[in-house]
Amino acid sequence: MLLSPILNFLILIVAVFISEPKVEALGCMATVCSANPNSQHRVNNRIIRCASDSVCGHYRALRRNDQFVEAVDLSCAEYAAVYAPFDGEIAAHRPLGGSQAQEGAKGNCMPDQGVRIDGRGQWKGYHAVLSSVQLFRFSGEVRAGHKIGVARSLECAGTKPKPKGDENFVRMQLFREDKNIDPTHHLIDCMCTGQICETNRVNALDGLPFKSYSRYNGVRGWDLRCPDVQPEEPNSFESPEQTMDDKLSLTPKIYSPIEGEVVGRVRLSASSNTQSYLGCSNEGIFVVGTGKWTDYEVRIYNARSREFLALGKQHIEQGQHIGYRLDCPGEDVPQSVFIEVRFQGIVVDISDAISARNCKHKQFSQLSFGRFFLY
Repeated sequence: MLLSPILNFLILIVAVFISEPKVEALGCMATVCSANPNSQHRVNNRIIRCASDSVCGHYRALRRNDQFVEAVDLSCAEYAAVYAPFDGEIAAHRPLGGSQAQEGAKGNCMPDQGVRIDGRGQWKGYHAVLSSVQLFRFSGEVRAGHKIGVARSLECAGTKPKPKGDENFVRMQLFREDKNIDPTHHLIDCMCTGQICETNRVNALDGLPFKSYSRYNGVRGWDLRCPDVQPEEPNSFESPEQTMDDKLSLTPKIYSPIEGEVVGRVRLSASSNTQSYLGCSNEGIFVVGTGKWTDYEVRIYNARSREFLALGKQHIEQGQHIGYRLDCPGEDVPQSVFIEVRFQGIVVDISDAISARNCKHKQFSQLSFGRFFLY
């Protein structure tokens, strides 16, 4: 049966939308370990569960050497592939301090191997230490998700025998400005938003976080910088005149901060007489959360959705390209977008998730008591 031209067009649009690359969620790390040494597939990060002797892989939990460690132990079979958790520069690291730590190591036991990754981009100011990892190379740049080595056993030379059935692991320590921090919610159940504007990789703000802005009817939220894309240097042999496509290409893309459904436009105001919505700058994008973002709504003001998203409710992934910042000639339109977030219909403050300072899911237990702002 032949498909109609309109249906063919819709199928093509959906296929392009699904296949488009996404930006990484701000503050959320890639999977560190593959499922097992023979697997070509990765699984989600999983921290070693507590054993019968109370030894756990959680941050600041008791380890088999009777110490409480400021690190997490991620399940990772020996010789399974290990991947970079974020973009950065790698360097070989000795987690046990050097040659003396090899005392007690026998045969194929080589625990004193690891890697330090100094973050760049959105991870600038952070560094991670992974051990025990046998590296493929000892320096250079890596991207999040790139294979950097294979897992080894950190405990093979330990003084206490490892109970039968205990899982092997890769230990991760995370530092922000050289201060040890808990990486748990950067690895697991990460509830940080994605990068929202193409030209603002770290969600930098204009003004204070969670501020009230009269331009957008006094709603509370975050005024994210979103400057024009900088044009490439013109070729001296080409015409210096800009085409319309060139001008449109300078308007930055907007990415969905959460997984959800684009359900349509949001407008700030309407004509009282005609109930019509007027003006280029009277435009925004409305996303209803799904999956782990269920019960959330995000409104992105000073932005317009991509044309084919107006065809009806469509599922989108976090980091998906969903629109553009507005560009309204002759109107006073700021080079920023304003983000409003609601949980169960109530405006809430998720500043840590916007900035990626803390990716743990907030418990909004005080909603019914009016602690947060209701509009």
